[in-house]
Amino acid sequence: AAARSETERRIEVALAGLSRSDREAVLLVAVEGFAPSEAAAIVGLPGTAFRKRLQRARQRLAAEMDTMTRAPGASAGDQR
Repeated sequence: AAARSETERRIEVALAGLSRSDREAVLLVAVEGFAPSEAAAIVGLPGTAFRKRLQRARQRLAAEMDTMTRAPGASAGDQR
Protein backbone atom coordinates (compact mmCIF):
# COMPACT_ATOMS: atom_id res chain seq x y z
CA ALA A 1 0.00 0.00 0.00
CA ALA A 2 2.85 2.39 0.82
CA ALA A 3 4.45 1.80 -2.59
CA ARG A 4 1.15 2.48 -4.31
CA SER A 5 0.63 5.75 -2.45
CA GLU A 6 4.20 6.81 -3.33
CA THR A 7 3.48 6.04 -6.99
CA GLU A 8 0.23 7.98 -6.82
CA ARG A 9 2.05 10.94 -5.24
CA ARG A 10 4.66 10.91 -8.01
CA ILE A 11 1.97 10.79 -10.68
CA GLU A 12 0.15 13.73 -9.08
CA VAL A 13 3.39 15.74 -8.94
CA ALA A 14 4.22 14.83 -12.56
CA LEU A 15 0.71 15.80 -13.71
CA ALA A 16 1.03 19.12 -11.87
CA GLY A 17 4.16 19.79 -13.91
CA LEU A 18 2.22 19.64 -17.18
CA SER A 19 0.47 22.58 -18.81
CA ARG A 20 -3.26 22.80 -18.21
CA SER A 21 -4.06 21.61 -21.74
CA ASP A 22 -1.66 18.66 -21.54
CA ARG A 23 -2.98 17.66 -18.11
CA GLU A 24 -6.55 17.92 -19.40
CA ALA A 25 -5.77 15.63 -22.35
CA VAL A 26 -4.19 12.96 -20.14
CA LEU A 27 -6.92 13.10 -17.51
CA LEU A 28 -9.80 12.90 -20.00
CA VAL A 29 -8.39 9.77 -21.64
CA ALA A 30 -6.46 7.97 -18.87
CA VAL A 31 -8.60 8.82 -15.85
CA GLU A 32 -12.07 9.66 -17.15
CA GLY A 33 -11.93 6.91 -19.78
CA PHE A 34 -13.00 8.92 -22.81
CA ALA A 35 -11.85 7.78 -26.24
CA PRO A 36 -9.51 10.32 -27.85
CA SER A 37 -12.23 11.25 -30.35
CA GLU A 38 -14.69 11.92 -27.51
CA ALA A 39 -12.09 13.93 -25.56
CA ALA A 40 -11.35 15.96 -28.70
CA ALA A 41 -15.01 16.92 -28.95
CA ILE A 42 -15.09 17.87 -25.27
CA VAL A 43 -12.16 20.28 -25.62
CA GLY A 44 -13.25 21.49 -29.04
CA LEU A 45 -10.32 20.27 -31.11
CA PRO A 46 -10.19 18.24 -34.30
CA GLY A 47 -9.35 14.60 -33.56
CA THR A 48 -5.91 14.80 -35.16
CA ALA A 49 -4.94 17.86 -33.15
CA PHE A 50 -6.13 16.27 -29.91
CA ARG A 51 -4.24 13.04 -30.58
CA LYS A 52 -1.08 15.07 -31.20
CA ARG A 53 -1.64 16.97 -27.93
CA LEU A 54 -2.24 13.69 -26.09
CA GLN A 55 0.94 12.15 -27.52
CA ARG A 56 2.95 15.23 -26.50
CA ALA A 57 1.37 15.21 -23.03
CA ARG A 58 2.18 11.53 -22.51
CA GLN A 59 5.80 12.16 -23.54
CA ARG A 60 6.07 15.08 -21.12
CA LEU A 61 4.46 13.05 -18.34
CA ALA A 62 6.95 10.23 -18.95
CA ALA A 63 9.82 12.73 -18.85
CA GLU A 64 8.53 14.16 -15.55
CA MET A 65 8.27 10.66 -14.08
CA ASP A 66 11.75 9.77 -15.35
CA THR A 67 13.22 12.88 -13.78
CA MET A 68 11.60 12.09 -10.44
CA THR A 69 12.94 8.54 -10.56
CA ARG A 70 16.48 9.80 -11.12
CA ALA A 71 16.28 12.66 -8.62
CA PRO A 72 13.60 12.26 -5.93
CA GLY A 73 11.86 15.53 -5.13
CA ALA A 74 12.77 17.09 -8.49
CA SER A 75 10.56 17.48 -11.51
CA ALA A 76 11.43 18.19 -15.13
CA GLY A 77 9.65 21.51 -14.66
CA ASP A 78 12.36 22.49 -12.17
CA GLN A 79 14.93 22.38 -14.97
CA ARG A 80 13.14 24.88 -17.24
